Amino acid sequence: MGVTIVGLCAIPPEKTSQQVIDVLVKRLTNLFADVVGVWSLDFEHYQANTDSLSSKNVVYSLAWSDNNTKYIMHNNDDGQIVPMESADEFTDNIKNYTLRKSLKAHGQTLLLGDFIVKLSSIVGGHTSLTDIVIEANYKPCSHVGVCWNLLHEFCKILTESYELSLPETPPLNILGDGTFDKSQTATQYADIFINHKKAVTKSL
Repeated sequence: MGVTIVGLCAIPPEKTSQQVIDVLVKRLTNLFADVVGVWSLDFEHYQANTDSLSSKNVVYSLAWSDNNTKYIMHNNDDGQIVPMESADEFTDNIKNYTLRKSLKAHGQTLLLGDFIVKLSSIVGGHTSLTDIVIEANYKPCSHVGVCWNLLHEFCKILTESYELSLPETPPLNILGDGTFDKSQTATQYADIFINHKKAVTKSL
């Protein structure tokens, strides 16, 4: 599955998210990237109705449309966002939670050699968010330490002239042997959705 990095590209005040995405898509297709599909990711943030559930007072649900993957995550005792050991523990008790936030990322998937790039705007209700999300995956690599910097440089080159925010270090829930799996991608998206603020509505 390779290693994936997820970051935010700021939208200049005079632009819309779709205009910035169009520029980035053009840069990629000029390098002979192919648009290979569309995708979406639904994010839901739940709060327990009581404080009796310890570290599971706050739960996050992330569901991808393109590969039917779903993660139920929470903050562990160290404050890290990690998958719940048993998703049924949440779904069986969902009546004890209140939905606090619901957001959706949606956009295009492009293939450039060994890189898979997803570009998406984010909406929640009738409000868009200030930035767009860039996901870059490098397929041949499975060890984070080998290719994290490569993914950094790839995203910086792609977004040249735009302000880019990327995680400096990989997610803390990397597997013990340094390999990467889908849950670390989910962790990065959850961090973006949890911490990012809504902006004044823009036409997408």
